[in-house]
Amino acid sequence: MKEIGGYFELEIGSYKEDDPEVVKINNARNSLEIIITTNNIQKIYFPYYTCEVMLEPIIRNRVDIEYYNIDQNFYPVFEFRELEEDSLFLYTNYFGICESNVNRILQEQKKFKFQLAIDNAQAFYSKVPNYERVYGFNSVRKFFGVPDGSFLYGMKSSRFINELEFEDSTRLVSHLVGRINKNANEYYSEFSTNDAIHSNLNVAKMSKITSIILGNLDFKEIRDKRNSNFIFLNEHLSIINLLKLDTSNVNGPLSYPLLLSNGSELREYLINNKVYIPKYWNNKKIISNGRVEKEFKDNIVSLPIDQRYSSKEMTHVIKLIQEYFQNK
Repeated sequence: MKEIGGYFELEIGSYKEDDPEVVKINNARNSLEIIITTNNIQKIYFPYYTCEVMLEPIIRNRVDIEYYNIDQNFYPVFEFRELEEDSLFLYTNYFGICESNVNRILQEQKKFKFQLAIDNAQAFYSKVPNYERVYGFNSVRKFFGVPDGSFLYGMKSSRFINELEFEDSTRLVSHLVGRINKNANEYYSEFSTNDAIHSNLNVAKMSKITSIILGNLDFKEIRDKRNSNFIFLNEHLSIINLLKLDTSNVNGPLSYPLLLSNGSELREYLINNKVYIPKYWNNKKIISNGRVEKEFKDNIVSLPIDQRYSSKEMTHVIKLIQEYFQNK
């Protein structure tokens, strides 16, 4: 059985689609940096449960941070109100399945007019509405075999953005090309090295390499495959999933989050059977500042559902999970 999950190989499709309403930046954290610097943000409301790398532009710009918790449904435990004029509320669209939460927060934003940023790094297909003081960004390389990229919403093209250089991503493609002909583990070190390089990338436009690849992808077909795999897994795993997921409006999610009381053990079992499961996130603050966040970090098993796979691979994953419980 071939490997399932892990990082992408170089991806080439046959369909061109472009969105003129977005600004193309080299990665998600730099999209956030543009939001911060352009709007002179002095304070950010930041979830404990999110990727630590998103702190990089906040720390660089010496922005004050106030953390908040989330509940079992990924919704902020936060009393929305009129926030400081120079502050920003950041919400993460977890696993690409929190569209209803985003809509609820947007209603709060309409009421109180605070500045809001939606982190769609795990929700490429979720678009941010054209509301005043609402911004959003995603991470292209989490969804496709590309070296860099982020679509930034809500920031009209400015002289600063127009004068940015294109990212030179030639040093970031080795793992993508390598996985075409090799196993994932043979290029994992290159993947890790390239991933670390993103922490030091200057703010730049999306690379021409990424733009060309994206121009050849059928985004609708890819979204449909992700939706189909997500729904297939939920049909078989919802009975054991401690998360109650709404599949009526899935929109190309990142993965299928399976929450179990012993999720960390299942994650290790799947990895040993060549189903590569990422762990979100190793933020040390999560451990001491939130019961729900720690439970999610330790025990959500993020099952791959991306466009490389069909019901055949999903069935294999389900059988491995069944074997795991049978052998306990």
